[in-house]
Amino acid sequence: MAVLPVLFHLLWSHELVVERAQAKAEELGVSLRTVQSRRSRYARQGLWGGWSISGRCG
Repeated sequence: MAVLPVLFHLLWSHELVVERAQAKAEELGVSLRTVQSRRSRYARQGLWGGWSISGRCG
């Protein structure tokens, strides 16, 4: 039954990510979907929070 702790951890982690994204959305005055789509776009571009892999702003 090692699956249950892993499943619990994944669900708990997902809830934390959603809570953090919701807090960021409220801070910026945008929707949760906007924050999620921007983060998705940054990840596709190899950026996260405006920083590239090299550490320089892209």
